[in-house]
Amino acid sequence: MAEAAVIGALLISHDAFEDVANDLLLDDFDDIFHRRVFKSISDMRRRNPNQVTDMLTVSNYIRPEHNETDSEIFIKICEIAKNSFSPDNIKAYAEIVKQESNKRKTLSLFQYTTQKISNDDKDYMDYVRKGFNDIENNVPFIIKTFAEILNEVVQKME
Repeated sequence: MAEAAVIGALLISHDAFEDVANDLLLDDFDDIFHRRVFKSISDMRRRNPNQVTDMLTVSNYIRPEHNETDSEIFIKICEIAKNSFSPDNIKAYAEIVKQESNKRKTLSLFQYTTQKISNDDKDYMDYVRKGFNDIENNVPFIIKTFAEILNEVVQKME
């Protein structure tokens, strides 16, 4: 809900981007479509700070993926904007997004650390320190999916 509120605020208020541009990272968004929209808005605004990033310009910027049509992208973006709250609270919404992101990153860090410990990997404490430091300092965090971790395990077994 908070992710959609941030995206919606960005779509309906040109000034909202400046309020969150330095606080949110692409990987703070759990929803893949929200990530794509945030990346598009960020790319557009970084290329041209005066660029209008509304429903139409953003939907035209996003490239379709997996049998997705331009119309479907536009409809999804319009739904987000239609259901969004006031852009006046974007900082509060962004804080919620960041808190949820940090929870996911911490859980991912624990899962990966558990794997390192079970493999008798001696550098697990360095990994934990670096992981928490990256989370605290708002550094992009590489979250491994279950499929990626499973693939690593299978490769080690072979």
